[in-house]
Amino acid sequence: MTSIFWDNVFTLLAQQDKSQKWLADASKVGKTVINSGISRKSSPTVDNALKIARVLGVTVEFLLTGNDTSGLSYEEKEFITKYKSLTADNKRIVRTLIDTMLPAVEVGGKEAIA
Repeated sequence: MTSIFWDNVFTLLAQQDKSQKWLADASKVGKTVINSGISRKSSPTVDNALKIARVLGVTVEFLLTGNDTSGLSYEEKEFITKYKSLTADNKRIVRTLIDTMLPAVEVGGKEAIA
């Protein structure tokens, strides 16, 4: 199971064109911890697994099993992460833009996005 964790970390770093140093800096998990985990295939602590998963935009479940039950693609998760960092005004602009791009339908007497 530990090997799968680090294999998935490697794959995600490659997909995102990121380095182990970037992961260490972004996750606040020491580079030594990441390097020794990868080279020895040792299990990360729960706290470190959570930090790494958050930074890579996936669940710990995905890192441990290769399966993600959230149903969101990497691109969708990346969009959500970026959206969360916007100001309230910019979030309102994005919602308005999306609303103008999607047809509205009525659901239960209320207008909803199709």
